[in-house]
Amino acid sequence: MTYKPPHNNIPHSIPGHISQDEGLWLSKMAKNRFVLEIGCFRGRSTAYLSSTATHVVTCDSFAGQASLRGDQTPVDFREVEREWKLNIEHLGFSEKVTLYSSRSEHAFEEIAHTFGRSFCFMFIDGGHDEKSLRADVLYSNLLENHGVIAFHDYFDSRYPAVKTIVDSWRTETDLITKPFHTINSISAYKILHQ
Repeated sequence: MTYKPPHNNIPHSIPGHISQDEGLWLSKMAKNRFVLEIGCFRGRSTAYLSSTATHVVTCDSFAGQASLRGDQTPVDFREVEREWKLNIEHLGFSEKVTLYSSRSEHAFEEIAHTFGRSFCFMFIDGGHDEKSLRADVLYSNLLENHGVIAFHDYFDSRYPAVKTIVDSWRTETDLITKPFHTINSISAYKILHQ
C-alpha cells in the first residue's frame, strides 16, 4: 500500500496521539525557539513544533513502546518512520528538523555534545516505561535557564509511569522545577539552573 501524506498543510491531519489543543499549545511554546522533541511517531507533534520553531531536534527509535496496552494493536514502525519523513517533507519542514533515529538514551551524549545547553523548549513523549522516562528526564539538563520542559500523558492513567517518574525527577533533580502550565494530558515545568 502506498502511503500518501495529508492532502493539506494542517499538522493535525497527520495521524497521532496529541489533541488539537495540545498541538496549538506546542506551536505557541515553540515560536521562535530552539526545540527538542523526544518521540515523534508519524510527525503530528513535530509538525506543530516546526510550524513556528527556529529549529527542532527530534529523537525517536521508531520501535514503539516497550509493551503494548490491551487496547493497542501492533504497528509496523518501519512504515511509521517512512511516513514521518514523508509528512515532514510534504509540509516543507525538512530543513527545520534534525532527526536522531535512535532510542533517546543512546542519542543523549551526541545531542549533548552537539547542542549543549541551548534548548528553549522540550516536548517529551517517547517511551512511557520507567527506564525510558528516567533517561528522558535527563534531557532537562540541556535546557537553557528559564527553558520549559513538557511531558505528554502525565495525566493519562493508562501510563502511570509518566507521572511517577516526572514527580520523582522533580524531587531528586538539582534543577529548580517550577510548574508552568497544564493542558489536557500535558504537564510543563520551567527550569531554573542554580
